[in-house]
Amino acid sequence: MGEPGGGHDGNRALLRGLGFVLVAVGGIFSLVGFVNFFSAFGSMHPPTLFWCLFVGFPAIGFGSMLLKMGYLGAVSRYVAEETVPVVRDSVVDVAEGLRPAIRDIAADLRGTGREPVSIDPAARLARVDKLRADGLISDAEHAEQRARILREL
Repeated sequence: MGEPGGGHDGNRALLRGLGFVLVAVGGIFSLVGFVNFFSAFGSMHPPTLFWCLFVGFPAIGFGSMLLKMGYLGAVSRYVAEETVPVVRDSVVDVAEGLRPAIRDIAADLRGTGREPVSIDPAARLARVDKLRADGLISDAEHAEQRARILREL
C-alpha cells in the first residue's frame, strides 16, 4: 500500500478513508438500485438501474472489510482492556484454590524424606553438584544436567 502519511499510520489512515468512501458510495448505489426496483412495481416499465445493486453491495462489503482492517488495532486494544482483568482475576482465584493442594503435596514430599523440586536455578545447580559429589550421577550426567539448567535461564 502507499504511504501517504508514512508507514503504518499512513496505511491505517488509507484503509479507514478508503473504507468509508467505499461504504458511502456502495450505500448510494444500493439505495438507487432499490428505489428503482421498487418504483418499477407502480409503473409498467422494468427497472433500469437495478444493476446499481450489483455495484453497491460489493462496494459496501469491500469497504467494510477495509474498515475492519483499519480499526483492528483499536478494537483489539479495547477487547484486551475488557478481558485481561477478568483473566487475571480467574488466574488468581485458581492459584488460591490450588494453594492447599500444593501445600499438601509439599508436606507429603517432606514426609517421605524427599525435598520438593526447586525452580530456583542456583538451588537446582547445587542439587546436581550434590548428586555428583554423593556419587549418584556420573560426571557426564552432571555436565548434561548443568547445561540443561543453564539453557533454561
